[in-house]
Amino acid sequence: MSERLTLTDDGAAALAAEALRHVASGQVVGLGTGHAATAFVRALGARVAAGLDVRGVPTSEATAALARGLGIKLLSPDDVETIDVAVDGADEIDPRADLIKGYGGALLRGSPPRRAGGAWRRWAIPPRSAPARAGRW
Repeated sequence: MSERLTLTDDGAAALAAEALRHVASGQVVGLGTGHAATAFVRALGARVAAGLDVRGVPTSEATAALARGLGIKLLSPDDVETIDVAVDGADEIDPRADLIKGYGGALLRGSPPRRAGGAWRRWAIPPRSAPARAGRW
């Protein structure tokens, strides 16, 4: 059985800080859902308050509410053709390093930004990994 690690608040903050290095003024940013994404949205909100001009495309109502509360301007997936950078966590990483996302929380709303996304970068903490799931997906 694989060992599962939980992303700590410090770990999420470190991932958020690294992801922020890839965000520039004028960009459309995909805002994921979950612990790592929430840390990113909070960090992005602080940068927006300091003058960064971005638009966010949230993957869930919870992320939309958080982003709105932090002053991040939002767009719907239908309003954009391309998302410049998208930041989201993964529930698991399979043996081929494919991200497994969506144990149900925001899977349907989360899909449009992934299809539209421009730059996808992966940040993860090993060994949050899953054995091969024959037949499950």
